[in-house]
Amino acid sequence: MKHWSEFLLTRTQATNRLGRIARTLTYEVQEKQMQIDNAKANLERLELNICNKIANNYSHENDFESAIENAKHKAEIYNNEPVNSHK
Repeated sequence: MKHWSEFLLTRTQATNRLGRIARTLTYEVQEKQMQIDNAKANLERLELNICNKIANNYSHENDFESAIENAKHKAEIYNNEPVNSHK
């Protein structure tokens, strides 16, 4: 992989050095993005597994969906509160 600065017609030693650093950082960003994508896919599979396990607890699909929406809403509120209010 090459950074765009490596294709400049006039480069200095400093530009070359910075380009190598930028190339390394670009690679790291791409690697982290792949890790994030994999983690999101794993989370999605796990949440589907949770839904499959709790589905039998509800007699109607509307109740099931409502329970999940309410739980997600409560989790969002809880996760956005200051930690000291979690007592």
